[in-house]
Amino acid sequence: MKKERWEKDMMVEQRRLRMDEERLQWEQEQKIMFCDMTTMDDDQRAYVKAKRAKIVKAMSASSSGYGCSVKCRNLTGSVI
Repeated sequence: MKKERWEKDMMVEQRRLRMDEERLQWEQEQKIMFCDMTTMDDDQRAYVKAKRAKIVKAMSASSSGYGCSVKCRNLTGSVI
């Protein structure tokens, strides 16, 4: 009985951690996708463009069924 409870608690905690990681990743992606590049120098702009391309590629792969871990979300943060 104790072991079952412990295993259930561990599963809940692991799920919570996964959700926290996904939320953090989503927040970071939003900052990259919507940051203002007008004040950036050429190197910074190139970095942001490369990160944006990587994010878009991952989203495209996940929506085409390749099993990518990135989830598409709408502007409210809900998974779509």
